[in-house]
Amino acid sequence: MTASSPMNGRSSWVWIDYAAYDMGSWSAPTNTGDSPFLMGYFRRRFTAPANARLTLHVSADSRYILWCNGVAVGRGPAKGDVRHQFFETYDLSAHLRDGENVLVAQVVSFARARAFPSQSGAPNSIMTAAWLFAAEGDVVDANGNVVDTVDTDARWVAIPDRAYRWRHRENWGTYLGMLEEVHGAEYPWGWQQADFDDAAWKPVQALHPTVSDAEVTGLDMHVPQVLTPRTIPMLEETPMRFDGAAHVRLIHPTGTEGSAAECRAWTKAVIALIRDDRAVRIPANTKLSVTLWCDALQTGFPEIAVEEGRGTRITATYAEALTYGDGAIDQENWRDFKGNIEPRHAPDEGVVMGYWDEYISGGGAESWEPILWRTFRYVRIEIETAEEPVTVTQLSYRFTGYPYEERASFRSSDPGHARLWELSWRTARLCAHETYEDCPYYEQLQYAGDTQVQARIGYTVAADPRLARQAIRHFDWSREASGPPQSRYPSRNPQYIPTWSMIWVMLVRDYWWHTGDVEETANRLPGISSTLSWFERYENSDGLLEALPGWKVVDWVAGWN
Repeated sequence: MTASSPMNGRSSWVWIDYAAYDMGSWSAPTNTGDSPFLMGYFRRRFTAPANARLTLHVSADSRYILWCNGVAVGRGPAKGDVRHQFFETYDLSAHLRDGENVLVAQVVSFARARAFPSQSGAPNSIMTAAWLFAAEGDVVDANGNVVDTVDTDARWVAIPDRAYRWRHRENWGTYLGMLEEVHGAEYPWGWQQADFDDAAWKPVQALHPTVSDAEVTGLDMHVPQVLTPRTIPMLEETPMRFDGAAHVRLIHPTGTEGSAAECRAWTKAVIALIRDDRAVRIPANTKLSVTLWCDALQTGFPEIAVEEGRGTRITATYAEALTYGDGAIDQENWRDFKGNIEPRHAPDEGVVMGYWDEYISGGGAESWEPILWRTFRYVRIEIETAEEPVTVTQLSYRFTGYPYEERASFRSSDPGHARLWELSWRTARLCAHETYEDCPYYEQLQYAGDTQVQARIGYTVAADPRLARQAIRHFDWSREASGPPQSRYPSRNPQYIPTWSMIWVMLVRDYWWHTGDVEETANRLPGISSTLSWFERYENSDGLLEALPGWKVVDWVAGWN
């Protein structure tokens, strides 16, 4: 195996050497007895001269977040499948210092989780096979000489995570898998910095050389991942503020509920926090809950920062719309509340119902955001302090999405059309990340039927075919040896809708029409031929299709409810 292309044998797939640690009651290789997700922290110190350059290639099964000298520089890998495991390439030159530097990565693997996400499984759109991390790069001086390599080998050190308790929530009909419960007291604060003391960290365990799709050979491969370069740009991440706060409820240490005047005062304090970063201090043994809202639906990373308040439990619950019902609103026990989800915007009246994350403060200056992005218009923040008061210094979020640019314009004599254009473009943006998505809240899965419409928007409004080209490849990769593509992909759970397999053929046609990319189109012709041949098996004497296997659906109907 040669290393003539990146990530092709020079570096190794690595993971934590669990045998080097006394796991105690923490059963290796799982983090906790009831969590199938594996998490680890990886570090590599190195020395660089002034004006050094570093290009780094990175991948992981299943997700990673990368920092250089304490600065978050990227996250990935892009969603593919195991046979097409994407890796990202970063130019880290601007982040290097003259002297000691550090690369670090937080990596989580969903490989041990069962396939069905609503039963303590992994996110359905993230395909996975084993817990692995790989990096590769040369540190080059100003004269172009290689002075060090940062490939994943025994010079990288790692520790297993003890802070995350991945928990199954009630089945909200989502395909997102388990959500986060994070304990700040167990998190290795400061580990992203070069001066962090990692003397107790152990060298990683090398598992197998990396393999790229450029030179796959017939030799035995002991890991199934075959690496390929990322083909889409990195996602946009833009700092944002919530637009308002409402429905504040306060429970004193005595158990009495705050008066209307007190709740109004706390509402003003929270608004000052979300708009102007004015810290809010909550007394010990107190409960405070508040509904934060945005002017429109968002996809992003909620950001919460606190100081002190060891043992404070913060719960963030996410909803697309509010739930309303007859009688008094019981936000404290909302999981027992029965009502109807409605699109009307009345934060003081509605209940936030949906999936949720939890953070438990360790008592220091700490900040939390989820590893995977969330979808919300409304976020219910519930803060319950323990024996210490807590100071909340930040409540915000970062929008994330595929970096589409609105290049086309539309004019009409009807002013309502402008609003319709705005709503449609926002919907297109919210349903495009590392893949197209049928819906960002419940599934985050790329379906061929939805993708045809979404791809056409990308061509005509953004003049950007890259996400569509990746989608075409995704569905081609999903085919079995002599059959049509799956109806959704990437997906841990296979699904077959024959009519949507045919839509994939039209996706390729549309791509060719809009781009003129003959080479990419020609590469899909074998898959198109196989798909059409499969349909011919079910052609009757009238030239119509009959007895098609799979789910025979074109669109949803009310009767299925």
